[in-house]
Amino acid sequence: MKPNAVLLLLGVALASATSSATAQSRGIYDLAPGALVNLVFRLYRPISVDLTNAPLAQAVRTISEASHVVINVDTHVPADAHVTLSTRAVPLGVVLERLAQQVNVQIAPTSSIDEWYSRQDQALLIVPAPSREAGALAAPYGPWSNEWGLNPIAGAFPTTSEAR
Repeated sequence: MKPNAVLLLLGVALASATSSATAQSRGIYDLAPGALVNLVFRLYRPISVDLTNAPLAQAVRTISEASHVVINVDTHVPADAHVTLSTRAVPLGVVLERLAQQVNVQIAPTSSIDEWYSRQDQALLIVPAPSREAGALAAPYGPWSNEWGLNPIAGAFPTTSEAR
């Protein structure tokens, strides 16, 4: 992991930890900043998966079980999408980027604040990527949705083309 990425994440974690909970602003997904930082740290967890032409729902279940991070698929994602992934000790964030590139989806923090706190677990949501035909703006951190406010794994890992 690159030192600059670690320092950035530690700075964000310290800033969110020192502010009072009542003073923290909540974003579109109604998540306290500290909760999102916890989720970003979980993207560093190395996992191993071996999927060949697996339906997206099955692939997401396998990745979720391997990482111990709750990952859901939005109902608007095409059910006929299939994924082929084979990784050994690759960070969860890189695995999710590879999945997103294959099936044209984005990775978002969960939209259910009730699920977030009731399960005592941070969750991810796989959502459809914005359609270019509809004139939607592309996410600048793609395949990470705009709710992250940054690319949560930028600079921390080799790019997906380098991490083979």
